[in-house]
Amino acid sequence: MDTSKLFNIMTGLTLTFGGLSALFYRHFFGGFAFFIFFVALVSEVFLLVGNLYEE
Repeated sequence: MDTSKLFNIMTGLTLTFGGLSALFYRHFFGGFAFFIFFVALVSEVFLLVGNLYEE
């Protein structure tokens, strides 16, 4: 899989679940969405750092 396509997917996941966790922050689903947001954000940072060292 192309790195830029994977980065776009992870950016979409980060923005989607970040928005969902902001909307549902008082409910149980908000915590679940924040967890997925955090995992997607961390993996996106690892993709960026790995891409910098690859070039």
